[in-house]
Amino acid sequence: MDIHKLNALLNAQRDILGQISTGTDLPTCLTSICQRLETPAGQDSLIYSAIMLLEDDRLHLSAAPNLPASLSSSIDGRLSGPKQGTCGAAIALRKAVTETDIEHSDICKALAPTLLGLGIKACHSTPIKGVKKTLGTLSVYFCEGVEPDAQMLSLIEFFSLLCSVALKKHETVQREAFLHQQLLDHIERFMAFSRVIPDLGLVLDEDGTYVDVYGAAGDLLYENQNDILGKK
Repeated sequence: MDIHKLNALLNAQRDILGQISTGTDLPTCLTSICQRLETPAGQDSLIYSAIMLLEDDRLHLSAAPNLPASLSSSIDGRLSGPKQGTCGAAIALRKAVTETDIEHSDICKALAPTLLGLGIKACHSTPIKGVKKTLGTLSVYFCEGVEPDAQMLSLIEFFSLLCSVALKKHETVQREAFLHQQLLDHIERFMAFSRVIPDLGLVLDEDGTYVDVYGAAGDLLYENQNDILGKK
């Protein structure tokens, strides 16, 4: 890889990891990955890329900024399987799949008319791997019926790893948001319960400082609630 392509790759890595670390939304991160993959690839012919995420045995299109609309609609929501295009086959076989002769392909038979109509003659898909399961695929469509070279395969694998990082970050953020909401719900239920119990509850820390008051009406207190909080 020459110095210009290497610099482009390093810049892509820096920018995408920057988006992930600063909490950029998942669709934007995945779109950036597709765009960056297509830009430094250095191919003489046109290529397209697409990221499909697996949900209930179906692959849903999550990012494909330059993929023609007719192909996008054809692959979105397809079942994974060995004859469901290279993306479906990559999920089923749990490994990268390449097809260089779409016209006579058994794997891409259902998609061949659409692909060939767009001038796409070859495609390659690699699984996006999570910690315990496959999360989806990163696919590249070529307008030449040639086997992707070692450099191109390395690029696709590299960007699939960035997809894994983005998805892991998204999962962590969602999990944190879920736990935070659960905590708020528990607090709200506790406060609703505490407001109707007949007894007065005083919460003190180990130094004897009042940290909370709940329960019966505040007129049972000798002093106003706000006047005793934080005092011993």
